[in-house]
Amino acid sequence: MYSDNDWRYSGNPDQQEQPYYYYPQGSGFQDPNTAEYPQQYPNSYAPMHNQPQQPTYFNPMPNIPGMGGVNINTLNPVITNFAKQYGESLVGQGKELVDEKLQKFVTLSKLKYYFAVDTSYVLKKMSLLFFPFTHKDWSIRFDKTEDDAVQPRFEVNAPDLYIPLMGFITYILVAGVCLGTQQKFSPEVLGIQASSALGWLILELMIFTGSTYVIQTDLKVFDLMAFCTYKFVGMIFILIIAMLTGKTGFYSALLYTGFSLVVFLIRTLKVQIYSVTSHEHVVGGNKRRLYLLLSLAGVQPLLMWWLTYHLTKW
Repeated sequence: MYSDNDWRYSGNPDQQEQPYYYYPQGSGFQDPNTAEYPQQYPNSYAPMHNQPQQPTYFNPMPNIPGMGGVNINTLNPVITNFAKQYGESLVGQGKELVDEKLQKFVTLSKLKYYFAVDTSYVLKKMSLLFFPFTHKDWSIRFDKTEDDAVQPRFEVNAPDLYIPLMGFITYILVAGVCLGTQQKFSPEVLGIQASSALGWLILELMIFTGSTYVIQTDLKVFDLMAFCTYKFVGMIFILIIAMLTGKTGFYSALLYTGFSLVVFLIRTLKVQIYSVTSHEHVVGGNKRRLYLLLSLAGVQPLLMWWLTYHLTKW
């Protein structure tokens, strides 16, 4: 195929065509045919892969004349400690800011007042919720030294949040039992039931809290929360009776507990809603206070029925 005279493919290596490499001037590359290498590697490329590579680090503080430079290995612990201290200071400042903002809306000392209960108070309050007809004195005593209401454990007429909280949790558990007896129990359904009860409670609080600002009463937000959640005690009783006796027991328990709760709320709230001493407010807002009192007390039996009837099985 090729002639013997073709010098490009002859056996003489001196006559073979050498490859041509082009390297622009100043590019830093050298022609491998003419480059010079150290003596230990004559006439060949230097095996760079056999030479150990030293790790390089970015030094943000290079050598500065007169300062001797800074070694990154000795600088790392300093930077770490500084970042740690700076992060802790930011967390502390953020916590103080959150506590300061939270104190404007929820004072922990006032919230503790509603949980200052004991066993004797809980038993008396439960009997008062179911049998408010025999109770005579509905006034709330005040501490003369602090000019504040006496703690609930010393005053049965004072509102608390311990019984409502325990009542809400127990209501969710009893609702789970009712669903289980109907073969309808699942974590999702129980979560929907808890969310529904909590949503109605929040809506109720928003409406009545806004009404208190318009009417200008001495009723506090936590007081409203307590009075609006006492219904969970009666709802627990309704569900238990419904599981034992059926439809007749359900409506009988609903009528009794609803009526007793209305009597309890009217007699208790009457003292606090009509406690404004300004003559102008008393004359001009009596009708509005009466509407607030009746609406807050009257809506409780409706909510008790709404949150319990679908949990029963006839």
